[in-house]
Parts: sequence; structure tokens; C-alpha cells
Amino acid sequence: MLESSGSSVTGSSVRKRNLVKRQKKNEGVDMINMLPEPLISRILSFLPTKDAVRTCVSSKKWLFRWTFITKLDLDDTVFYSPKRKNGGKMFFMNFVYRALLLTQSKILESVSLTVVNKYDVSLLNTWVSNILIRDVRSLRIDTSFEMPLTSFASHSLFNSKFLEELVLNMKSCAIRVYDSDFVHFGLLRILKLSGILFTVDPSYRTMNLSLPVLKVFETTNCTWLNAKCVTLNVPLLESVIIVQNAKSMSYDTPKCSMCFFASNLIEFSYCGDGYISHYFKLLQSLLTHNASLNVTVSQCPINRDPETEFRAFVLLQEFSQVKYLKFEGCEVSILSKNVHHPLLGTPHHKLNMH
Repeated sequence: MLESSGSSVTGSSVRKRNLVKRQKKNEGVDMINMLPEPLISRILSFLPTKDAVRTCVSSKKWLFRWTFITKLDLDDTVFYSPKRKNGGKMFFMNFVYRALLLTQSKILESVSLTVVNKYDVSLLNTWVSNILIRDVRSLRIDTSFEMPLTSFASHSLFNSKFLEELVLNMKSCAIRVYDSDFVHFGLLRILKLSGILFTVDPSYRTMNLSLPVLKVFETTNCTWLNAKCVTLNVPLLESVIIVQNAKSMSYDTPKCSMCFFASNLIEFSYCGDGYISHYFKLLQSLLTHNASLNVTVSQCPINRDPETEFRAFVLLQEFSQVKYLKFEGCEVSILSKNVHHPLLGTPHHKLNMH
């Protein structure tokens, strides 16, 4: 019994000595440095860009490792400090220039640019242009002030061949479409636009968007100036969400139609303040029997707007085969002597939206 106990103690001591030897042997060895460089770059890409850049002070080996990250998060709120001159704007400007100049990855998985403080518009356009000429897969831009895109930035946007997701959340951004006869985004799956004023060339009066793999289309307070018709060729489109408030609408511009070539639509949602902003047409409406239509028109004007009432009728006519229909908000009267609609019943029908 005692021999067995002594043998157990001896075995435990040997294990401890071996463990200490292994620890000493691995002492000073940085395990992360043993990882393949692509994996290190991948790990750094998941860090906030500011933190990824900070790793350059670790050692000489880490001096330029951050330059191979594939995701850029450029947010000026991270650099804000009341103790710094101009709240830290200069620090952010230098950071953006350094990030755009030194990153070496051929393909950028995503770039996010968030700008709360006001900067020179030409400076912001330079940043946006430099981002767009890269092979960017996902791009998100958030601004809280007016920022028109220059002709070069607009050209770079419409000629980007690698975008899969585009989110422009702007307070007000004017984008001029020079070749509005045909705009093609071959890989774009998600498109979300807010506060965008597209100016279409008056000689065209139409804007044709070819988005063969798009699945999500969302707009908030967007305008298509000079356009009589905006056509979207979106065979895989599943979801349309359009939000429009009264302040963003211009009733002096020509009436604009939005036409969707969409055979896989699942959801169409519109929300407006007292008005329906466009004539919406679904050019493959017979294929939408499983789709849902949700329309909210709030804060109706005192005097009824016949244009809105007719647009409501056109909207119902285009979505006559939908599985689910919901109207909320105002009460409108739809008058038609020649058109009969299965959802409206008689040609003269009052539609309560609540």
C-alpha cells in the first residue's frame, strides 16, 4: 500500500517536471506569429480598423500586417474628443488617408464610412472615389449633412463591377446619372438608398437599372428628377420597401413611374405621408400570387389629392393577384368608369385605409 502511494507521488512529480520543461521551452514563443499570414489578416479584419492599425506598434513583424485587412471601418465618431482641436477631425482625416493609401488587399470585403462631423465636400468625394475604384464587395456610407457626388464619384459608382451590397444612408446626396439609358450592377444583391436625389439626363427621361441578382430593394426619401420612368429589371427580387415623406417629394416635376420586371416578388411595402409618390407598375404581376402588399398613407391633406387616389388604384391593379393586402391610413375614393378591378368591386368604390 505504501509502495503504491510512493509510486503515485513519484509519477505526479515527473508530470509536473515535464510540464515545467514544456513551459520553459515555449517561453517567449508568440503562438499567433506561428499562424499563416492570410489567417492573421483574416483575424485582424474582424477587429475595428482603428484597433487593427494599433497592432503595428507590437513589433517590427506587425508593422505592416494590418495593411492586408479586407474590411475597413472608417467612423469619425470613434475619433471624437472635446479635448482635441476641432474635436479630432484632423486625426480622422489622417486615419482615412492612411487606411486608403496603405491597405494592400486586392479585394475589400466591406467598407463602411460614417461621417457625422462636417468636412469639405471635395474631400469626402475623394474618399468615396478611392473606395469605389477598389474591388469592394460591400459598401455602406452614412452622412448627416448634404453631400453631392462629383461626376467622377458618380462615374465610379455606376462602373463598380464587384459590389454585392450597397447602402447609402445620406441626409441629402445628389447623384447625376449621365448614361441613364442603362445602368448595370451584375453582382448586387442588396440595395438600400436613403436621401438620394438622382438627376437623370433630360435627353433620356428614363432610367433603366439592370440588377439580375438583386433580392432586396429599399429606398427612403429618394427622388428621380427629370425621369418619366424608372425601370428595374430584377428577376430575382424578393423584397421592395419604399418610404417617402411629404418634404422629400417634388410635385412640380413630371409624373414618374417605377416599373419592376420581377417574377419572384414576395413583399412590396410602401409608406408615405399623405401621398403616393409614384405610379408603381409590376410588369409580371401574374407571377406574384404568393406576394404581399402593404401600403400606409398617413397624414392625409385636407383636400383630397386625385393624383394619389389614381396612383392607389394603379397600385391595386398591378397587384391584383397578391395573396395578402393591407392598407392603412387615409380614406380615398377611386373613380373609374372603364376599369373594373377584382379588389375594388364596382367601378366607383370607396377604399378605407385604416
